[in-house]
Amino acid sequence: MDQLSYSAAWLSRWRDEITDAVSSMVLTFEETNGYEPGTNEVRIASEEALRAVHDGGRELQGFEDLLTFYESIGEVVLPDVGNGFFVHSACDVLTGSRRKGRSPSRKRTSLMGW
Repeated sequence: MDQLSYSAAWLSRWRDEITDAVSSMVLTFEETNGYEPGTNEVRIASEEALRAVHDGGRELQGFEDLLTFYESIGEVVLPDVGNGFFVHSACDVLTGSRRKGRSPSRKRTSLMGW
């Protein structure tokens, strides 16, 4: 099944929806789990991340959705959602792919997979 490409506006709405859902979850997290929640957030792309995306984007030809994602989302850190949900920063992805001498995986995942 083909998916539509992500847009910056869609990603902004997604970030807001996830932030709202996580904010609700942490209200009762300690009572439910017996310990305080960690830092759970969807971080906005920093200037450093944007530079990495634009400079390293040449290495990611064919990964337009990934570039769009990293222009809007800096990193996803949700250690208390399920077993934890993480999306590394663009800098980490590019550094890791350079070390391994390859591009990131083409595997598509759903950003709405709650």
